Amino acid sequence: MKKVLFLDLDDTIANSSASYEFGKKAAFNESEVGVRREIEKIFNIDKWSSAKVKEIQDRVQVPNLINSVLRKLEEEKVDEAIADLQKILLPTKEIIELMNTLGEDFKPNSGALALAQDLSYLENIIVKNAHKLSPEQKTLLDEYLGAIRSRMTALESIYVRAKEYFGKIMKGAHTTKNEILKSRLKDIERVVNQTNETVPVTTKVTGNLNLIIENMRQCLGCLAKEENNDTNLTFGDYNKFYCLSQKVGEGGSIADQIFFFVPLQKPDGSKEMSFVMDHIWGSRSSDVLLAHVKAAVKKSSTLKKTFPKSRLSVLVTHSALSSVGMSAEQAVYKIKEVADVSKIERLFDASVTIPKSELGDHYVEFGNHTGRYAGETTVSGLRIEI
Repeated sequence: MKKVLFLDLDDTIANSSASYEFGKKAAFNESEVGVRREIEKIFNIDKWSSAKVKEIQDRVQVPNLINSVLRKLEEEKVDEAIADLQKILLPTKEIIELMNTLGEDFKPNSGALALAQDLSYLENIIVKNAHKLSPEQKTLLDEYLGAIRSRMTALESIYVRAKEYFGKIMKGAHTTKNEILKSRLKDIERVVNQTNETVPVTTKVTGNLNLIIENMRQCLGCLAKEENNDTNLTFGDYNKFYCLSQKVGEGGSIADQIFFFVPLQKPDGSKEMSFVMDHIWGSRSSDVLLAHVKAAVKKSSTLKKTFPKSRLSVLVTHSALSSVGMSAEQAVYKIKEVADVSKIERLFDASVTIPKSELGDHYVEFGNHTGRYAGETTVSGLRIEI
């Protein structure tokens, strides 16, 4: 998307003779002249008028607000703050041993659960068993949980500010006539304001085009005119599957993901067929990803029973992991808890071949080739052997 600098037209337009001219009766520098010409070209302006200025200001109000919010979120360093929290959640060997002595079944991945009410629970355990701990041990545990609490507080503050930023966008959205933008903002609003309620969710993997069309999230462009509509036709390919999660008793999906069943070659030269998991869209949580992994493993295992001599795997790509903010280390432990798998390994620079579709262009969001692509691409992630 081309970024264009929109000047404050209210301050730069003035009446000159019988026509309106852009800007005051002052010489523009080269940069300002360039911006003016870009604006005129984008909005097909032959002659400036007050009405034209008002029309353009209304059209760019929401995009300008969105751009402003994105800059503020970059300044907040949200991704860095989340990565920092994920890093300190991982307990050290000493922390695990201490918690186990207090009667807790603590594991290397238990730190990922030390949030919200779980964090308060662990703090209460330490208080109740303080007499069993030396001053050094209690300090170690207090520092571990205190660091998590401080990061959570910082992220909660960022979340509150992000909601305020988004509220400004929604206030300005009533001026736009762009229905796709309005729809997207409504989707984002639901995510921003979602609660932590527990709801039952079912997950399924399908190649049934009717079911896909019925449940596909609008981000894949089936409900509105968008530049990647035609890529949806490739769901008719035999090797492309749609994974969706739904709230029990409700239509539509809360999250979806594409699985490519394609040839994979490991760095050592060995080859196999693999369900390669793309980016998750919709409700991007670690629970959703784990449910999708479990569904992919189940489908692969069914194939393995039918073709016992086949070499099969599931590849949870780095793109899939990063889309839910989950580290590879955390994912390994959590996948072993929810799925019956024999082997999980970190895989770097494996080769995956996306076959060309006769129905349209594939849209790929993993590996070193993203967007409309067919052919060989290099990908990394977690390989689950079936």
